[in-house]
Amino acid sequence: MNFKINELSLKLLDKLLNDYSRLNIIVKKGTLGCNIIDAGINTKGSIEAGLLISSICLGGLGQVTLSPSNLFDTSSIMQVNVHASHPVIACLGSQYAGWSLSSENFFALGSGPVRSLAQKEKIFETLQFKETNSKTICVLEVNTEPPEEIVKKVSIDCKIKPENLFFILTPTTSICGNLQVVARVLEVAIHKAHELNFPTNLWLLFVWRLLGCNLRQYILRNWLLKT
Repeated sequence: MNFKINELSLKLLDKLLNDYSRLNIIVKKGTLGCNIIDAGINTKGSIEAGLLISSICLGGLGQVTLSPSNLFDTSSIMQVNVHASHPVIACLGSQYAGWSLSSENFFALGSGPVRSLAQKEKIFETLQFKETNSKTICVLEVNTEPPEEIVKKVSIDCKIKPENLFFILTPTTSICGNLQVVARVLEVAIHKAHELNFPTNLWLLFVWRLLGCNLRQYILRNWLLKT
């Protein structure tokens, strides 16, 4: 593959770091000198920051946008749109929260391009995708900073110095956290296909049909199947 999700994601990260004040996030140093991007613990965050973080979760291979929902004629609700090139790698190789990170008083599921370096999940055997890089990003849906044990683990498993680790913290109750969770809609569909042993060579067709359908028809059809 002629792309590197860590490098692509770091370019998006630069946008967060260079405009952190306007985006209403906090950037600071954490334990062992790691980098903490607080996107909702001690700050409100913003929709724009949430969209950027969602794209970072996709390894820089996708774009997340908002548009007015046409589900109800009188609704003012906005809908989240997710588009991804190389959607299998973007979703399963980066966005999927599959790396368990736990210590005595801390638990989180790591997502983002960091997973392609750590290689701690069986899914990478199927994807046959692995990267190396000098810096990386780990997205955690938590309301506390990762403790020293977690920072050490990520550093050792990824073979990256703590000062080159960037932890983006997005509590699910925050603006950024809520947005990046909803932006996992494509990843959920692809992961379900993976769990059902859907043939790998057909995944792109599956994703194209999902993205190409009318959102209202897709939602209503799935709702009818459940009722």
